[in-house]
Amino acid sequence: MVHFVLFVLHYLGFNRLFYFITSKRQKIITYHNVIDDSHFDDALHLGVCHSKSVFKFQLEEMYKSKLSFCTELHRDNSVMITFDDGYQNKFEIARPILNELNIKAIFFITSDLVDAKDPLWIDRVLLWFSYVPEKSFNIDGISYVISDKTRTKNYIQFYNQILHDYGRLDFLLSELERLYSFSKISIDDNYYRSRFVGMTTLQLNNLKTEGHLIACHSKTHSILSKLTEENLMKELEVGSSDIYNSTFFCYPFGGVEEVNQRVVSKLDESAFSYAFINTWKFKNNYNKNVIERLSLPNTKKKYIIHAHLSGLYYFLKSILNE
Repeated sequence: MVHFVLFVLHYLGFNRLFYFITSKRQKIITYHNVIDDSHFDDALHLGVCHSKSVFKFQLEEMYKSKLSFCTELHRDNSVMITFDDGYQNKFEIARPILNELNIKAIFFITSDLVDAKDPLWIDRVLLWFSYVPEKSFNIDGISYVISDKTRTKNYIQFYNQILHDYGRLDFLLSELERLYSFSKISIDDNYYRSRFVGMTTLQLNNLKTEGHLIACHSKTHSILSKLTEENLMKELEVGSSDIYNSTFFCYPFGGVEEVNQRVVSKLDESAFSYAFINTWKFKNNYNKNVIERLSLPNTKKKYIIHAHLSGLYYFLKSILNE
């Protein structure tokens, strides 16, 4: 039903109207992983990822719409392309497309992921729930019945379990390992490297040489709202590392559960000039520590792409939520 409404409104000219309404507002887009089409399927861990062909199509569609690309804030009628985390696929798959189209992007990098062979803890969880066999597991007293139809539901339940008691994160991760070892999970080696192995220092330097910005996405990708003051500052102190050539910061996860007012206020004590979150509201109050970003679905449907970029989708969402 939602797609039908967006389709009709697109051909009635509403997207053009909303582009005009939001023309003074920069569109900052979040991408996570760009995966080769041959490996892109309905696996849980690809939930916020894009296939290579869709990623290129969306960038080209923005070009056709006369939107200018930049890495500077506060430019009217412009688009800023950003990436989170720092896995190999950004360099191997996204980078060649960006360079072909002469687009400079911002790569928000988690410092502990640089030169790392193992994924971030959250991606270890996603990997486990994506590929563990279909059976029942008891994780810290809670029953998880895994099937292809319930993987997403079970992952969300486990993530909420972590949110409820973040101090037991290491224990919960060890429980996953005990119940079904990560070493037993078998996926194509090249696919694993592209999706779950971090970029190297050399690759980051190449990106910087090509004119892209390398910005900070914290030290360990922790849930910042759950940290003590001391540990929170440790996550922010890495901004002074020579890994980065930008003073931008992006909150890990970037949702309301993970970024509270205490975390936002702490950015004023850091070396960062601006901080980005993963939400976008049709009406917003500007705050340099809460720069909003939007996400595009993995689709080539133009009416959906432009509904998001123009702000029409978020306008309708705000009405329905009221």
